[in-house]
Amino acid sequence: MTNEPGEYRDESVDGEGRGAEMNISNAREGRYRPEAAAGMGLTPAVQGGKLGPEAVGMRVGESGMAKQKLPTLVGVGGHVKGEELPLEYGKSVIVGRSRSADFSMRRMSSYYEMTDEQLEKDTAFRTVSGRHFEITMYNLGSIEIVNLSPNGTRVDGRQVDKIILDDVEKKPHTIEIGAEEKFVLEMKEQAAG
Repeated sequence: MTNEPGEYRDESVDGEGRGAEMNISNAREGRYRPEAAAGMGLTPAVQGGKLGPEAVGMRVGESGMAKQKLPTLVGVGGHVKGEELPLEYGKSVIVGRSRSADFSMRRMSSYYEMTDEQLEKDTAFRTVSGRHFEITMYNLGSIEIVNLSPNGTRVDGRQVDKIILDDVEKKPHTIEIGAEEKFVLEMKEQAAG
């Protein structure tokens, strides 16, 4: 059986010849058979029969949708204020002023709300490079930020060329670019799937 994109499937067989049939969809909806996992060396939480969204780092919100906490870039100052970008495992994201950047200031609502005259006078906007920095989440203990701009990137108030953050689960970090743009990289609840 093949996996759907974004799906993990473990078709191991338990001691009685039954397939464990673990996939994220089944875990979210509580359709996983814990008795099939008991003899397979799975974690105590799984062996205890409490397999559901919580066992895969998710919880179910009031709407019934599974939720999980993900590292998220949250705009808190400048043109990026109010914008959010949840990070994805293994995916690099370019942040900058250019429309070709993955997280582009030119595609944000604050940019479209400005008149041509306001854009002309906005010198702070021009202090952000087209491709200012790149952020990649390899895992929760390894989130890399690489400066791509001659104007610099500051993480927690320090100028950096390249940094790997290993504690985003425990504490938020500030990322500042240009004259006014400020992000907080923090764990934030997102709808799963």
